[in-house]
Amino acid sequence: MSRGGVRVAVLGAGNAGHAVAADLALGGADVVLYDLPEFEGALAAARERGGIEQTGIGRTGFAPVTVTTDIGEALDGAAVVFVATQAIAHERLAGLCAPHLRDGQALVVFTGYGGSLLFRGALRQLGRGTGVLIGETPTLPYLCRLTGPARVNLHGKPYKTSLLAATPARDTPELVARVRPLYPITQPAESVWACVLLNSNVTRHTVGTLLNIGRIEYAKGEFWLYREAFTP
Repeated sequence: MSRGGVRVAVLGAGNAGHAVAADLALGGADVVLYDLPEFEGALAAARERGGIEQTGIGRTGFAPVTVTTDIGEALDGAAVVFVATQAIAHERLAGLCAPHLRDGQALVVFTGYGGSLLFRGALRQLGRGTGVLIGETPTLPYLCRLTGPARVNLHGKPYKTSLLAATPARDTPELVARVRPLYPITQPAESVWACVLLNSNVTRHTVGTLLNIGRIEYAKGEFWLYREAFTP
């Protein structure tokens, strides 16, 4: 049911998805939160309550949110789509979204790791051009964690600006203009690859993993990166 604001779809109902959905809903957007059918349990509390409670910095309170496991329903009428899942889900989501995306919509992959290229590629496989604006950011605009069922806490804003680039890069100004009303801190990046390389996880996680391969193998993969790979 529409609440009168710009229609936004948020894909992924983990920490990031709950935060993005709640924060934008508190800002007046009409938000639908989606997750894959096998993760329907992640949506149960928000469905039962009719939304998500947000605490911490910035906007706080109860945010009315619609939830669904139907990708067509999630994307229908959405002006902007935010992908807030782990990178391992990007390829599958790209294939699911492509048949339902419509020219004029904008799609942004948070913490993309090049995931925007997968969404663009999925549209190309269907013979689609660049009528859908697609891009990605280096990271989320805030730090967040679920603190309970349908309850999320924003506990820090890591950057004063949020970089965003489109693929193809010539679409970046238009994509930034579409996203900036929702995230005023949005600024254009040179390219998608600039966003990938500006994500500190690319270097931090890689170094911590490579220098602890022996520990990871000995533990058969049971490894806590920030507890075992780094000192304070």
